[in-house]
Amino acid sequence: MRLATRQVEQAVRAQAGSLAFNITEAAGKTMVTVTDSDTGTVLRQIPADEILSLSQAMNNMQGLLLSQRA
Repeated sequence: MRLATRQVEQAVRAQAGSLAFNITEAAGKTMVTVTDSDTGTVLRQIPADEILSLSQAMNNMQGLLLSQRA
């Protein structure tokens, strides 16, 4: 979970450098909270399964790009 969150954070940070991603536990569920690091405003809370899916999709896209370059 932490690796997937870091991968998504690094990809997004290149486009929007003022975002921070934090893993939180609430009511027995793992969520990733996206905040504006300049203001501290919570922009989105993403369920863990969505982050894992997003990370996997990003890995698949990266793999496609690398195979097309070869």
